[in-house]
Amino acid sequence: MIRSLRGALILGTSIGTAVVFSAAGALLYVLLRDSLVAQIDHALTDKARLVAANVELQDSQINLELDWLVDDNLSTIATRDDLEIWNGDGKVVYRSPRLQGADLQPVGGSSSAPAFCWSSLPSGINGRAIGMTFQPVDGDEHRDENDVTSKTESGHLPRLAKHDSITHGPMTLVLIRDATPLDTTLARMRLILLLVGCSAVATSVIALAGVISRSLRPLHKLTTEIGQLDPADLSARVGHQRLPSELVPLVDRLNDLLNRLESAFVRERAFSADVAHELRTPLAGLRSTIEVTLSRSRQSSEYRDTLAECQQIAVQLHCLVENLLALARLESGDCALTLYDVSINHVVQDQWAEFAQAADERKLQVRWQLGSDQKARVDAAQFRLALRNILSNSVAYTDFAGSVRIGTAQIDDYAVISVANTGSSIPPENADDVFKRFWRGDKARSDVGVHFGLGLSLTKKIVASMKGKIAVKTQAGGEFEITVLIPTGDSLINQLQETTTESTNRSAFKELSIS
Repeated sequence: MIRSLRGALILGTSIGTAVVFSAAGALLYVLLRDSLVAQIDHALTDKARLVAANVELQDSQINLELDWLVDDNLSTIATRDDLEIWNGDGKVVYRSPRLQGADLQPVGGSSSAPAFCWSSLPSGINGRAIGMTFQPVDGDEHRDENDVTSKTESGHLPRLAKHDSITHGPMTLVLIRDATPLDTTLARMRLILLLVGCSAVATSVIALAGVISRSLRPLHKLTTEIGQLDPADLSARVGHQRLPSELVPLVDRLNDLLNRLESAFVRERAFSADVAHELRTPLAGLRSTIEVTLSRSRQSSEYRDTLAECQQIAVQLHCLVENLLALARLESGDCALTLYDVSINHVVQDQWAEFAQAADERKLQVRWQLGSDQKARVDAAQFRLALRNILSNSVAYTDFAGSVRIGTAQIDDYAVISVANTGSSIPPENADDVFKRFWRGDKARSDVGVHFGLGLSLTKKIVASMKGKIAVKTQAGGEFEITVLIPTGDSLINQLQETTTESTNRSAFKELSIS
């Protein structure tokens, strides 16, 4: 297998050129050969019909007026042709002297439609033969025997060859021509075509090699440019000036890949920095609390208070680590779902019970807008975690004495859960940012240690793993609303069994009206 593109192109074009030239040369040879054979056949036809016209039948005698075909030495007929004639009984009426008593192979055919074939002369030489049956001409007068005698005495072949006891009926002749000149011409023609074809193929291969090498220069240039990219500089891109149009899509895709790699590395660096920042604060609080406690002797109650404070910090760290691990599992696809039907209204009310006390402490008003009870096939543990993150976020960021609205509904094959709270500080243009890891609307991070900016990011991953949708509507100073759509019943099974593209998800989501 040829791994070189240049070698593969040269080999492929060379083989193609050789095949084309070979086919063209073979076709030309066949056409020329057929033309020469047709000329010979035409000449043989004229001569055979002329011979047939000079055979006369007179009173049961055959007169062959063939002296015009024979040379003075009685050695050959027209130097290249041999002739043999049979009567209707198969008796030889005439045979060329050069045949020396040997018979020619019968061919068949008629005067109107002669038959042709390749045959061999008695000497073994290849020849072209014509055969036909014909009716001899009836003669009106007998020639004087004195004429025959005078010609014989003068040393010439008599014009009339007489054969007695000849029955009336059609006769057959075979005329064969020595094909040696034709074979010589065809051999010379094959040699010429072979030499010309080989020269043409060689010239074409040299020319194609040059053209292909020149055409591949932009690819070599592109390879060099890619090899010169600095691994430490992810902002570098490959230019496509003066590149062939076929390479422009390749460069565009490569630049898109570099853009995604740069974005991924930027996110990873930001993620590492955010993790370090989020861990540093609770760890610093834990360390300072312990150092202060150990700075002097204290009462047992004070130690218990310190341990309770350290426990609270440890719980926060545990939540952070658990969320990070859950995100990692979801993104890697290692999180297996266990699906079964659950009551949406029941799960929402059950999860809210965990935050009811915190809502009462902040004087929040809760408005329930639950629709008819419906079931959705979900992974209960993952689904509860997603709801917990949404409700926790709502209680934490609602303005003091504000309101929280919790509703459920059914839209087509989706169960809809919406949670809205007043006191939003996020403008509409930052609505999608809430799903970014470690992003918070509180730029000052005054609530560090309470929320880490991972809850909604994790929630989006969980909802997507169950082929659901999640959307945010927000207005600074107004409401912040999160809407979740989960497929119900068999619709989720069908979606999980099929590979759903991102574009299909977006188009299906747009078709659903979210109130």
